[in-house]
Amino acid sequence: MPAHTDLSVIAPRVKTTASPPVNDPLQPYVPTTDKPWNARRVVHLYRRLGFDASLAQIQQALQMTPVALVDQLLDTAAGLGPPDPTPWANWSAADYGGNTTLIFQHIRELKRRWMIDFATEGIRSKMAFFWHDHFVTQLSGYMCNSWLWDYYSSLHEFAYG
Repeated sequence: MPAHTDLSVIAPRVKTTASPPVNDPLQPYVPTTDKPWNARRVVHLYRRLGFDASLAQIQQALQMTPVALVDQLLDTAAGLGPPDPTPWANWSAADYGGNTTLIFQHIRELKRRWMIDFATEGIRSKMAFFWHDHFVTQLSGYMCNSWLWDYYSSLHEFAYG
């Protein structure tokens, strides 16, 4: 059996002092003279939580504190409730009667709806898309639009966990 080498001879332990604590990146943003609450920062926030802000939204946001705006955006998105089901949300294969054109039309409708949701739901739709990348399904594996709807609806309803 090989002898164990005493590593303390080769690489002795060096006592180090603790590093100073790093600023917590999850602390609320507090405007300063170096980092003022301005239109550029409002637009940045909207782009992080959704996609963009209108001029009216930017002007309204500048009248609020950053914390109040974040709370408002998240509370609004969280209060959206589950998405309204499509007319075909509970259809089975029998309801389609072998009409593949209709099956693919409904799939395209849901894709368009998700794109519209990105523009109107802000952070909720972005979070649903985030989870979509973590709880992956493949439509070609099950080819059932009602299951596709359940997947879409669940991602949106439970986007915040």
